[in-house]
Amino acid sequence: MNPISAAGVLNNFLYNGYEQGIFRHVNTHLVTEGAGRLYSVAPAIEIGMIDTQNLNIDEYIRIISEERYSAILSDYSLLSLEWEIKGAEINRHRYMYIPCPIKADTIQERPPEIEIADFFTQLDRASLSKNLISQGYLRFDYTKDIVKKEIIHPIAHMTMISPDCRVALRAPLSAADFLNFIFDNFYPQYSNTWLDYQPQLRAICEDTIRPDEMSRMHMYWADEY
Repeated sequence: MNPISAAGVLNNFLYNGYEQGIFRHVNTHLVTEGAGRLYSVAPAIEIGMIDTQNLNIDEYIRIISEERYSAILSDYSLLSLEWEIKGAEINRHRYMYIPCPIKADTIQERPPEIEIADFFTQLDRASLSKNLISQGYLRFDYTKDIVKKEIIHPIAHMTMISPDCRVALRAPLSAADFLNFIFDNFYPQYSNTWLDYQPQLRAICEDTIRPDEMSRMHMYWADEY
């Protein structure tokens, strides 16, 4: 997967998805070359650390206001995609899906001329609290960094609800794998549109799951060649 062409395909999908109403706002993804021909693909605005353990309304509004995401979906949920690639192999990735923590009835009151972040900011805090819904989040990480041995930390893993939850994955995910998971499970009505871009964002990754992790609950899938 060439990082430059992959970023171009991802941007085209996001831009076209915006025109079709799949997304309410998108950010351009750039390719940055690091040492040793290591390339990173990420939004132009750095996502940084997000408090996914206890995502409250203020944090959600701050993320939107600072545009620290790849895209805002039609239901105001957030997508973030960042990965590094060296040669043909993914070296690191962090993909995130954050469902909107505010009930749809409240959001539907937003006038189209008012920016999303401004609308949330000016809402009555008591009303916001009453319409808060907690749906958690999903994060897919892959890193070769060494961590403490006493911590359960699969090389590739999915985190949800708690930062201490790390469900082992069979292997790292390409951007296509992540978006397949999101659209298959949360937005099947948009799957056909997404599938046109899928082949150009796929990469077959070698298994990284360890034998002891295979004995625990984990996620396993078969690649399509």
